[in-house]
Amino acid sequence: MKKLWAGTILLLALSIPLLAQGQRLSPQDQQRFDSYYSRWVEYSQSNNRDQMVSMEKRMQDIYRHYGIPADTPYSRVASSGADRARDRDRDRDYDRDRDRDHWRGRLSRGDQDRFDSYYSRWVQYRQGNNREQVESMEKRMWEIYEHNQIPRSVPFAAIASQGDRR
Repeated sequence: MKKLWAGTILLLALSIPLLAQGQRLSPQDQQRFDSYYSRWVEYSQSNNRDQMVSMEKRMQDIYRHYGIPADTPYSRVASSGADRARDRDRDRDYDRDRDRDHWRGRLSRGDQDRFDSYYSRWVQYRQGNNREQVESMEKRMWEIYEHNQIPRSVPFAAIASQGDRR
């Protein structure tokens, strides 16, 4: 009987995280997560590391509370409302940055090709939540900025070729 009881407790203890992974976030937690996610996207676009880390900590707290594996991409947990907010933020950024478009076309062909390659990989790595590779691509893009004397306030999308903007 003691072995059966101990086995039941062990099985229950091991299954709780699995049950939590399938559990949806409460409406309040989903709203908080979406807010953190949309701000994280905005801060990552503007390369605001301190605020990105702050939002990541908050999202990871929600992950821990619900037993979501830490390596789960944030986009998988964010609701479509967060996507709409992110798109709205992106549209606002493009409107605000129209005057920054004068930087497009100023890179040499070689620099532009390299930048577009780094930018497209950066977008992919961000979507896959591969932070190490995101940082690697950002470093390379910042080097091109420095070489061409482009202010860091200019978003990466404003430098990418028209066909490669995301």
